[in-house]
Amino acid sequence: MQRVKRFTSSDQFSVMRAWFVHLWTTSGLVFAFLALVAIAENNAARAVAMLAITMFIDGVDGPMARAWDVKRWASTFDGRRADDLIDYITYTFLPVYFAWQFEVITAPWIWVLPVVLMASLFGFSNDSAKTDDGFFTGFPSYWNGAVVYLFWLGMPIWANALLLLALCLMVFVPIKYISFNQTVQFRSLQRVLLVIWIVVITVMMARNFYNPDPVLLYISLLYPIFYMLASFYLSWATRND
Repeated sequence: MQRVKRFTSSDQFSVMRAWFVHLWTTSGLVFAFLALVAIAENNAARAVAMLAITMFIDGVDGPMARAWDVKRWASTFDGRRADDLIDYITYTFLPVYFAWQFEVITAPWIWVLPVVLMASLFGFSNDSAKTDDGFFTGFPSYWNGAVVYLFWLGMPIWANALLLLALCLMVFVPIKYISFNQTVQFRSLQRVLLVIWIVVITVMMARNFYNPDPVLLYISLLYPIFYMLASFYLSWATRND
């Protein structure tokens, strides 16, 4: 006769906690929908705020899942797949819609936007998109950041298009990019710079989202520049690992 497995109160708490992580992950869809509505209503500031919340949710759900052993206690739900689906919506699809709605890209360069969608889908579907030593392989689809910066910088449309195309190509180039939660190298420095970046961006948006202070805007660019240069360096330094 087969024995029925009994759950202790501790086990039940672990199961509830694991399912809370999945609920936390899927809550990103709520703010993704609110971002969609904001874009449709031509409210760029609210759209970026909603996308920022989805980034926060995405930034903490991974460590929560690992710390609370979600794969063990809620094994019937594939949190990684759900996370990828939501990330494609929030990091790629909505930013592309944002670029179209707010004319970051216009004719005759509008064809660049579906190229971004397809290149990013390849990145999300690539089995080697994440390395064993804690990096992303190829540009990790940070289209939300790229598109919002292009919106703020007000460069010519052709320059915006060429930059997005360059990032599309970088999706396919096997360079290692830093993962905030998993890359060990430069972790402390990266987190300090990220906090500074968040503070600067918050102040800049609070003062005047549509006409940001140029000094704050260029200061905020230091973190993305650090991220790219540090990723290129670590990709070279760890190429034989």
